[in-house]
Amino acid sequence: MAFAYTIQLLAYSLQYRIKSGVLILFTGVQGTGKTAVFGCNESGPGVLMRIYGDCGMVCNNIDALLKDFNADSMGKLYCLLEEANPGNNTRNNNKLKDIITGGRQRIERKSIDPFHVDDCRSFISCSQDTPFKIEQGDRRFVVNRTRDKFSPTGVKNGDITQEEFVEFGRKLDRIKNDNEVAYELFAMVMRLDLSGFDKTRLPVTAAKTEQQNETSCKVTAWIERVAKLEFYDPVNQFEDYFEFENDKIVSLKKCRLPSLFQRYKIWYVAAYPGTWLEPRNENSFAKALTKIPNLVTMKKTKICNLYTVLCPEYVGKEIDEVNDDDAEPEAKRQKSADF
Repeated sequence: MAFAYTIQLLAYSLQYRIKSGVLILFTGVQGTGKTAVFGCNESGPGVLMRIYGDCGMVCNNIDALLKDFNADSMGKLYCLLEEANPGNNTRNNNKLKDIITGGRQRIERKSIDPFHVDDCRSFISCSQDTPFKIEQGDRRFVVNRTRDKFSPTGVKNGDITQEEFVEFGRKLDRIKNDNEVAYELFAMVMRLDLSGFDKTRLPVTAAKTEQQNETSCKVTAWIERVAKLEFYDPVNQFEDYFEFENDKIVSLKKCRLPSLFQRYKIWYVAAYPGTWLEPRNENSFAKALTKIPNLVTMKKTKICNLYTVLCPEYVGKEIDEVNDDDAEPEAKRQKSADF
C-alpha cells in the first residue's frame, strides 16, 4: 500500500505540476542507495534528478532549506532533503510544515526587496535512522523504510557477502545513470490513472509509527501508561494509589511534583537507555504536564492530583471490584515494576 501511494504521489506531482503537500521520507541504514536514486552521488544524478533536470534541487541540511536568501529555490519543482532533519527545534519544524504545504513562497535576494511566487515543489527526504518530528494524525509525511540487506549492515549481519554488495552497487549505478530508465519511469507515472487517487489518505506504515513514538512527548507516553495502570501492583501499591471514602475509590492520590518527577525519571531510564533525560528538570516536566488536555492543573504548592481523570473506570468502584478486575494490567504480571 505504501509503495502504491508513493508511486501515485510521484505521478501526481509530475502530471499536475502542483505541490502535493506531502513529504515522502525514505529512512534506513547508510548504503542502501537512497541518495543514488533520488539525489546525486559521486557517479552522477539519480533517476528523479534526471527527470527534473534544472527544476530539481538538493538541500544537504535544514538551514539550506530555511535560509533567508533563497533565490536558488525559485521555479523549482522538486527538492531532495539529504539528511536535512529539523530535529526537535520547534521553529524549524513549524517552518518545514509550512514549506511542505504552503502554495506561495517568499523569495529574497541580497539588497533586493523580497517578493512572493507560486511554490510547486514536491519534497522527498532521505535520512538514516534519525527521526523526524511527526505528530499523531499527521497528513504531511509518508514514511518508507529501506531494506538493510543490500548495505554494509547487511554484510556485517551476514545477509550477503561483500562481493554481492559490491555487485549490487555497480548494478544500481548502471541503472540510475541510464537516461532510458529515467525516461521509462517518467512515461510510466505520466500514464497512471489518478482519477481515484486521494493524496490525503496517507498510509500509516510501521516506520511512520516508529518515528512518531520516537519524537512524541515522553511525558505524555508515560502518563498514558500510568493511566492504563501498567505500573500498578495491587498487592503492594493499592493504598499508595487511591483515596477512599466508605470503601469506595474517590480519586487517585495527590503527589508532589518532585516525587512525581523522580518516578518519571526511573521509568525514562528504563525505557530509553543511553539517552539524555527529556525533559531535563522539574519545571520543564511541569510544563509538559500542563500541555496534556484535561489532565492536571499545576498549583503554586506544586501538588498535583494523580489524577481523578486518569483512571475514570476505577473511580467509585468497591475495593473488591478492583482486586477482582478481569482486565489484568501488565504490572500485575510484573510486580517489580514501578512508575
